[in-house]
Amino acid sequence: MNKYSKEDIEKIEEYLKSKNEIIKFVLNRRILAIIFFYVGIISILLMLGGGSFLNHIVKVRIDKAISEKVDEEYSYLSHRNKITEIGDLAISTGKITYYEDLIKYLDSKKQERILIAAKAEILNVESFFIFHGDQYFSEEKLEYVSSDGEIFKSYKIPTEGLIKIFRKTDNFGKKTTVLQILQYRYEKNIPEFLLDVAFATDNLRMRYLALITLQILIDDSANPFNYEENKNLWQKCKEDYLIKVEKLKK
Repeated sequence: MNKYSKEDIEKIEEYLKSKNEIIKFVLNRRILAIIFFYVGIISILLMLGGGSFLNHIVKVRIDKAISEKVDEEYSYLSHRNKITEIGDLAISTGKITYYEDLIKYLDSKKQERILIAAKAEILNVESFFIFHGDQYFSEEKLEYVSSDGEIFKSYKIPTEGLIKIFRKTDNFGKKTTVLQILQYRYEKNIPEFLLDVAFATDNLRMRYLALITLQILIDDSANPFNYEENKNLWQKCKEDYLIKVEKLKK
């Protein structure tokens, strides 16, 4: 014969029914597994006649476990949606600020799943600007007229002329074409110019092209989206680069 009353059973059943809405909301299997685990405990305790114990200790523990997991899942989903939104904005606008917002997640003390989501989104953004978004101007149409009236085109434009074109034009394609041509120029002041471009721009594609051009020239690598890393890289490689420039002049 049962050692617990009908009233105890009704209270337990009422309590379990009250969890249905939470269970419907929380789809994560790990949370459901915890709920099923505690339901199993309840079943065992019922067989052992632990009615009063259920009304107090188990109820508190179930509430705490479910609450913690629901809060964790809500936090993850909320941050995951925000991370995706920031990544979409970074790709659609090209703004460096959105990319930097993603980077901030890596320095945060968020749960591991949130950090993994941020790393994945950063990789997605970087991949887009590495493999897509080319907006080059036709090299044949790139033209520079010197102070004495001489006309230079494409790869024959002197470095001074290329830098002037870059600074005077608002045409994104012309700017990126200048950077492309500078990949083949080993001259003293080009690395500093490229770092200035990377620092001053608010466009992620422009920063990438400036820094990857720098890395091609100094024959070393760093994150082509990180200005500080490349600034430090240049300081490390500066002496060797200048020696190489002097040798090429001979």
